[in-house]
Amino acid sequence: MQKRKFFFKRFLRYLGMLAVPVIFLILIACILLLFKISGEMDRKGKDVLGGVDSSIELSLNNIMLQNRQFANNPYMVLSLKRMLDGDYLEYRDTLNLRTIRATVRSSILTYSYISSIYLYLDGYDKFLSSGNGIEKIDKNKDEWVSVYHDMPENTERFLFVSEDKKELFVFQRLLLQKGIVVMSIDLDQYYALMEKSIGSNSGALLFYNSDDQLLFTRGDAYNAAEFVDLSEIPTEDKNALWLKVGSEYYLGQQKNNSIYNVRIISLMPFEYMIDRILVIMPYLLIILVAAVFSIMIMAYLTTKKNFLYIENVINTLEKAEKGEITERNNDVIVNEYDAILSNVIELHLRTEMLNKQLGEKKNAQDIATLVALQTQINPHFLFNTLQQIRIKAMQESEAGDRSDTAQMTENLAEILKYALSDPLEPIKLSEEIDYLKKYIEIQKIRFGDSFIIYYELDERLEDFHVFRLMLQPIIENSISHGIRPSGKKGYIKLKVFRRQNMVIFRVFDTGIGMEKEELNKLMEQIKSRNYHNVGLSNVNNRLILYFGENSALHIMSRPNRGTVVEFAIPEDGIKKYVT
Repeated sequence: MQKRKFFFKRFLRYLGMLAVPVIFLILIACILLLFKISGEMDRKGKDVLGGVDSSIELSLNNIMLQNRQFANNPYMVLSLKRMLDGDYLEYRDTLNLRTIRATVRSSILTYSYISSIYLYLDGYDKFLSSGNGIEKIDKNKDEWVSVYHDMPENTERFLFVSEDKKELFVFQRLLLQKGIVVMSIDLDQYYALMEKSIGSNSGALLFYNSDDQLLFTRGDAYNAAEFVDLSEIPTEDKNALWLKVGSEYYLGQQKNNSIYNVRIISLMPFEYMIDRILVIMPYLLIILVAAVFSIMIMAYLTTKKNFLYIENVINTLEKAEKGEITERNNDVIVNEYDAILSNVIELHLRTEMLNKQLGEKKNAQDIATLVALQTQINPHFLFNTLQQIRIKAMQESEAGDRSDTAQMTENLAEILKYALSDPLEPIKLSEEIDYLKKYIEIQKIRFGDSFIIYYELDERLEDFHVFRLMLQPIIENSISHGIRPSGKKGYIKLKVFRRQNMVIFRVFDTGIGMEKEELNKLMEQIKSRNYHNVGLSNVNNRLILYFGENSALHIMSRPNRGTVVEFAIPEDGIKKYVT
């Protein structure tokens, strides 16, 4: 049961380690494929536009041939005018008219998509039709006449589609006469022609005339035509863009036919890209399934091997607990890593008791050192203070004034009580400052007003925890070795503030200061725990013991300008030791 549980856990872990990268690579491959397909669709769209443009010119050039024929043969035009006027026709006129009708009918017979060709001259109510000859204009039937009269004068060619979307009318003004040649194209036949020239899977095509009127569509694009914004679609000299047309996405681009003033829009549907991806999707799934199956085999073999190793470890530990250190079972050690781990287990079992004993001894030593460090402060200070109290008592017994003696005795009692408390018990910064002030009062009684001390404390740090007797040795050093040797009144400043995640303690005095050589010698004495400057050495060692080397004392000094002593404590504060 456990083996199965670990197998599934390891399988899921390996799946996350291996299958996720495989899936990621597949996604990258799909994205690259999408870019590739998009590029192919772009090129395909340009090819389709080029093919359609060429097809339009080839298929519509017939009307230009008709126009050129009339322009090069003015006799045909004169004959047509006489017929439209109803005048008497000469034999030559009859031949010209037969030539005209034969020419236009030959175009219709040659090109299956051309249903009719009309010749119309301005000022007449009749026109020549390729089918019925001379016909009278019927405004209800011949809508192309109204379209021609609405054409701008500077427009030579124009395309228009009938209301029933069955016929496409191509207009071209006559070159030397005021009139028009009109070619009527059957759109169904024209669609079939385009299918042969550009293929049936070329997306959707939209055709607009010079007035941006939709002429006709090819493919499933009629519903999308009403949502197309022509200004957003790039021309063929630029890369195609993906556009949201209605609720669908298309890769769109356009091409303008300057001869017939036709705008051709190519819309390649997003489904085309999806179809291309689906073609390779089975291969990607096969790769993914193969990866998952390989992961399953790997998880099974690893789980089986690990359980064999675990059994060997358990047997070794059981024998070690009984004191039976035997040779390893080489049958389950299948590689060098198993042998190394087995040796490590045996070595650990042999040294565990020794490490435990050493750890207990070191812990006791650290606690004893901490207590000894704190108690180093008291004797020297007690001796000097008691001597001063004796002198003061003798002086005040003669004067009958015992206020200084009482004050020194009271302060000394408080200091002794404070100093002899549990050295491992952390106290608030405010308590340490109160003790320091009692110490300062005793020193002022001893040395008079030879110094002034200032306190600049961040009120938010009053409850910050520190260890006992942390500041007094530093202040004592400033008084004894900085201010008093100068022979003049000095100043001491204690500043406690927060910077980033550290609490900074800084003591500055205006004493005699030190040369660089003296400062270096002092730092060596502090680090070597020399009996000189025992107070600073004590504080430095306790700071390192509590907080590490980064909290050691930093001392800066200039001769005749003073000394600065600084250290930093992590903001999370001191931790209470358990004795």
